[in-house]
Amino acid sequence: SGDLLMLVATLAYALYSFLLKKWQLRLPPLQLLYLQVLVAIIVLLPLFLLSDKTGLNSRNVSLVLYACVLASMIAPLLWMQAVHRLGPSRTTLFFNLLPLVTALIAAVVLDEQLASYHLAGGLMTLAGVVLAERWTTPIRR
Repeated sequence: SGDLLMLVATLAYALYSFLLKKWQLRLPPLQLLYLQVLVAIIVLLPLFLLSDKTGLNSRNVSLVLYACVLASMIAPLLWMQAVHRLGPSRTTLFFNLLPLVTALIAAVVLDEQLASYHLAGGLMTLAGVVLAERWTTPIRR
């Protein structure tokens, strides 16, 4: 079920990137981010109202700040800039590096032990992104 969720998330992000480039909303990135946050609040509000509340404490404040600032504001702004500068196809290609970066962050922040299969998978992922980025198809006339 986790793999299925990741597949759905990846497809949703690819669609988001494609539509972000196709629609080319003539809004500054901060206003576009504001609209995304507003839609997210509207969509997630019912779930929030129905869930148990734990409140902020010393154990979870860093997670909340990470989710609020890095994952919900900085990352989307950088993604919008990448789609604008590189295009949706190239930007979505780099999305494949997410598991590699996540494993590295887990190793550094959470002291997770990386195994040889993490290294092999990371190198294959990195090689795939490099090959796809460098690949050129001949122009047929």
